[in-house]
Amino acid sequence: MKKSEETKTKILTAAEKLFLTKGYETVTMREIAKYADCSHTTIYLYFSDKEALLLDISTPYLEKLKSELQAIHVDPSIDQERRVKEMCLAFIHFGIDNQGMYTLFMVTDSSRVDEQPEKKINQIRLQLFLLLTDALRSVLHVTDEDKLLLYTRILFFYVHGCISTYSMSKESSASLWLRLSGTFNTGVHTLLKGFKEEVGREKTHET
Repeated sequence: MKKSEETKTKILTAAEKLFLTKGYETVTMREIAKYADCSHTTIYLYFSDKEALLLDISTPYLEKLKSELQAIHVDPSIDQERRVKEMCLAFIHFGIDNQGMYTLFMVTDSSRVDEQPEKKINQIRLQLFLLLTDALRSVLHVTDEDKLLLYTRILFFYVHGCISTYSMSKESSASLWLRLSGTFNTGVHTLLKGFKEEVGREKTHET
């Protein structure tokens, strides 16, 4: 049993390193097996394909982030607008803490957010997006789901952009957060203000 767990860990470590250095799409199961020092038949005893490896590597991190966002979302001590800000900041913090891994966790083999995904990893990613959507709905009071999707996408583009800007930074995550958390917060605040003004204008035109 111990040897089995050690082999699995070696495979996951090898896959993670190769996905990061060579790219998920180009790496083969045979390469991962060789890097993990096991046969190309042995690797299939643990993982059916690369998708299974990606899921196993990413799920613990994504589930942890989901728990953090859910805790903020249901916290009765936080008002609705601050809830959106805190969730966005938690998302950015997650990305900065996992600079080298963020693309693997959130982008690799991803799917559209306006369709129900088949793959488990994209189902978890969609749950994260929907938590932001629900929080934003409470602030904007938008009944048009297409408009809400539009606003959530823009908000996510901002969050993703903040993370991606520093994905290759040599600066430590602690230093980046200390230096830029105020900027990130102001960005979310500005977006929310713009969304609310836009919703207000639309309601005025409707009446």
